[in-house]
Amino acid sequence: MRRAALPWVLLALALAAATAPAWGRFATGFDPTLDELLSLRCGPGRTAS
Repeated sequence: MRRAALPWVLLALALAAATAPAWGRFATGFDPTLDELLSLRCGPGRTAS
């Protein structure tokens, strides 16, 4: 039974690690303004054209 659960545990850990940049900011109390949200969405250094 433990060997059957191992791939699922590894998948869950990999998904948590891969999405950490998205949920990590909110888990630590990040309260963004609209400008900060747009900079997260568009990336730094990019401007709307």
